[in-house]
Amino acid sequence: MARARLRVAERLDPQVESIAAAPLYRDGIRALACAAVAAVEGEVREADSADVDAAWSALERVWPKLDVKTDLASFAAGREMLRDSPLESAAPERAGATAACMALDRLAKCVERAIEPRTMRDLKITSALRVAPLVIAPVALAAWLVPPLVAPKSLALHKRVTVSSSRESQAPPGGGDVVNGVLEHTYGMQTNEEDNPWVLVDLEQPTYVGRVVVYNRGDGWFDDCLPLVAEVGLDAQSLRVVETRDKPFSQWRPWEMALHEPIRFIRLSKKGHGYITLAEIAAYAK
Repeated sequence: MARARLRVAERLDPQVESIAAAPLYRDGIRALACAAVAAVEGEVREADSADVDAAWSALERVWPKLDVKTDLASFAAGREMLRDSPLESAAPERAGATAACMALDRLAKCVERAIEPRTMRDLKITSALRVAPLVIAPVALAAWLVPPLVAPKSLALHKRVTVSSSRESQAPPGGGDVVNGVLEHTYGMQTNEEDNPWVLVDLEQPTYVGRVVVYNRGDGWFDDCLPLVAEVGLDAQSLRVVETRDKPFSQWRPWEMALHEPIRFIRLSKKGHGYITLAEIAAYAK
């Protein structure tokens, strides 16, 4: 039930439907917090589920034992949204609502992974294998193993990356991890804080690209690199602007752009002073 409510909340637009999403997040996060307490301590005290603040305090108590690599305090924006009553408070401003919903989405996924590392798909397959005759086991295993093998491969995978600068003390130098096919829990590249930072992916030859997908860092601060300008082309010196992104995006709600043309270079840049931090830049034929 908690998962169902959270999944419905995730599908709502935080900029215009945050009031509808708030009670769904409130019930879902309370249930997940209690599940986390049960997983760590074996039981849930009645006081731990009295209200949202009590559930959050209980989550703080067991958080160190959940082995989540992110500080619970980084989800503070989401906690404030849970505390507000949608019937007694005015609708939050759009940027704040988006940040709060993203924080709650990420918190839910962190807790779910910590208390049950298997996905729902894994659990269903495991259950089926327990009760199904052995003769259908190979079929079930094939259904589990084949999708990852046939998943589309990024055309940018392990291609050459150039960055305006590299903050080597906090990210892998050179930016190569932004095309390694992995959505890091933190990020794959980070520039210094500077004027007009940029990251350039070289596909190394003209390649037909149907869409470009950009995944934000996974540890918060989703709007720090905004606005972000995406440019593509066959020549690094004469790129055209595809889109300017000024709305926050994340790893589970990435920034997707349709192209349908041959290109060689993909450049993302921030106009003005600031920095760029991303987890992955991917390109697909369709």
